[in-house]
Amino acid sequence: MTPGKFTEPNYKCKVIGADEEEYVWLTYANSEDELCTRLEGHEYEILEISDYDFSEWKKKAVAATQGVIDDFNNGKKLEFISKLWNVLKLHLFELFANKCAYCEAKVLHVASGDVEHYRPKKKVTENSHHPGYYWLAYDVSNYLPTCEKCNRVRGKRNHFPVKNDVYAYSQEDIKNEVPLLLNPYDHVPDEHLFFTPGKDDTYFGTVEGRTEEGITSVKCYNLKRAMLTEKRREEQESVENELLRAMTKGDSAKFTHIWKEMQEGRREFSAAALSHARSWWKQWNNTG
Repeated sequence: MTPGKFTEPNYKCKVIGADEEEYVWLTYANSEDELCTRLEGHEYEILEISDYDFSEWKKKAVAATQGVIDDFNNGKKLEFISKLWNVLKLHLFELFANKCAYCEAKVLHVASGDVEHYRPKKKVTENSHHPGYYWLAYDVSNYLPTCEKCNRVRGKRNHFPVKNDVYAYSQEDIKNEVPLLLNPYDHVPDEHLFFTPGKDDTYFGTVEGRTEEGITSVKCYNLKRAMLTEKRREEQESVENELLRAMTKGDSAKFTHIWKEMQEGRREFSAAALSHARSWWKQWNNTG
């Protein structure tokens, strides 16, 4: 998992994607030139870029939230305005270094990805009486960028287990609820997850939970799926080889850069790579 922090967008852009579809994104950049470079890196054809005041989005979110609360109170079927969170998809992925917030796989170069509601908006699998956290449908702190495999099919979907089955049914109740699923905005992944080596010194990228939250998250996000485990192992091996080459060449700047990339979560599968790198470095110093 990749630690994250939401930053309010300050630009609005209209682009054409590689699929020839037109998209409107809200995102953050230090300058228009920087944003152009990033959009072109995503293979977008830029149609228009303009400054954006995120308070406009928040006003729409407040109105939409009140609308869905009113519908719930009046016994109406809940309808959600998905374009309000979909316009933030690119921004969310860029905040997480273009990775899934749960498994840390790079997503956008092979798939469109999802805007995931950490607390599900319509229902809760573990509690058939819970209507879902509909009042958080437009809360940016409830949005995470994910790959389809972590979010759909055998992944997260509408799961949301909590300790002692004490669920929140309103915003005021949230303080009494203790989620059993890790959230990169609130949890330090290293405190709840660890990556273990396999037999005969072959690292299989296996992830295990250190805590109840870690164990539950590994299961719910399906973090042990075979192809994901293989990709984590490849990244662990790649990092070890890169660090070794930098040491052999006496390139301390490169060595530090690789380590910093992992610590800041900018590499794919940074958590698994950093865990392995620390173990490798400890062994190296003990045998050196």
